[in-house]
Order: sequence, then structure tokens, then C-alpha cells
Amino acid sequence: MRLTVACVLWMGDFEQRHYSPAWVYRLRDMVAAHLPIPHRFVCLSNVDVPGVETIPLATGWPGWWAKVELFNPALDLGDRVLYLDLDVFVTGELTPIVNYPAPIALMPPSHIFGTLRPREMAGVVRRYQASCMVWDPPTGREIFDLNTIDVMERFRADQDWIGHVLPDATTMPPEWFAKARQCRDGVPPDVRLVLAHRVDLIGRSLAEVAA
Repeated sequence: MRLTVACVLWMGDFEQRHYSPAWVYRLRDMVAAHLPIPHRFVCLSNVDVPGVETIPLATGWPGWWAKVELFNPALDLGDRVLYLDLDVFVTGELTPIVNYPAPIALMPPSHIFGTLRPREMAGVVRRYQASCMVWDPPTGREIFDLNTIDVMERFRADQDWIGHVLPDATTMPPEWFAKARQCRDGVPPDVRLVLAHRVDLIGRSLAEVAA
């Protein structure tokens, strides 16, 4: 099996989110520490990331919409792809996620493993959380093929579009995921990924972020 671990770095002003290559290096190192399976680590980006295999983004889709390019059938990402957002903490072994028995599997929506009730918002489809996805290309290619400017205006974010296009995709166990605020007293033993969703994580410990 040719396994690729992918991330996306779109640099620019979008929803007050400002990322840099430092985020990519941080994620790469965490993956290396928690994934013993041989893998290729790549970053889809609109800038060069020195020292990391970089695939140029081709569409100009901004911010989180750039993630849709992961499903471009023209890319050769191998037999299995694990995608991780830049602002997650890897806290447990990733092998069970990589080997999850489905052609495509996503995190459950964050309110399933979180502490807040979901708010109703226009363009929101609460089926998945796209901070972590695993799939066998070309599964999911319609996510890319059907995306348009109109789609990006109608839906809140990429994960809502994915939920619309693939309403019956598999979700992974919610106990594998947690939000940072749930980890103030330590990371639960089954948690493999912690979602921070803040833009000031570099150089801070998980305890500091969760506080």
C-alpha cells in the first residue's frame, strides 16, 4: 500500500486564519512520531515549503476551500490518503485511522465529541468534521469535480460541501477525537487527535492551549 499523509497550507487572509510553513513542520514531526507505517508526507500549498514535498495548489480556491483539491483525480497521492488539518495535535498512534475499514472515513461532526450544542447556520451540513479524513483515491473525486464558485457561496465550508456530496460516508469512532478544552486534565487514553482550532499554537503546549 502506498500511503500518503497530506496537509494543505493556503497562505493569505481568510477568516482571520494565518498559517505558515511552521505549521507544516510541526504536523510532519508529530505524524512521524505517531505513525510507524512507511508513508509519504506532502503539503498542497500556494507557497513553497522548504524541506517538505510540496504540490502546488492549482485552482485559486481560498482558505479551507483549497482542501477540496485533495480529491483532484489528476493527483497521484497513492493508494491510501490520510489528511490532517494543520491545527490538530497528534496525541496517539495513527495506524488505526489509516487502517479504518472504509473506502472513505471522516471524523464525526465536532458536536458529537464536543461539549457545545451545534448552532443552526446557513450553508452548514453537520455530517462530518473534515479535520481528519482517510480515503482510497479516486473515492471522493466528485467533491472536486462538482465544486464551483456557486458552491463556495452556498455552503459554509469544505466539510459542509463534503457532507452534501457524500451524505452516507463512514465516520470514525468519536472517542478517538477531542477538543482542546476537554483536555485540561490530560488527554483521554483513546484520543488520537486533539482539535485546537486556534491560530496561536506554535510554541505552546497542549495544556496552555486547553486553558
